Amino acid sequence: MRDGWEGLNVPTSSAPVLPDAAVEPVEGSLDVLADYIGPNKILWATDYPHGDGFFPGAPALIARRPALSEATKQGVLAGGAMRFYGLS
Repeated sequence: MRDGWEGLNVPTSSAPVLPDAAVEPVEGSLDVLADYIGPNKILWATDYPHGDGFFPGAPALIARRPALSEATKQGVLAGGAMRFYGLS
């Protein structure tokens, strides 16, 4: 198993599901990526607190994208993190 948890004393049932992709909210191919791998497999980043980050306002950069359906926006904004952290 090569998922970054080998050698650690962590039961695999409590290890997070690793994302397939991490993106910034200005990623130009976000719609294509979400269609290809599914929006719930994406973690998005604001780069906060770095000066070149997208904070505040990062969620709006995704929410205002007309190429993304509402379900895809929800998946990108929340689904990936919920999947990663094992939330329901």
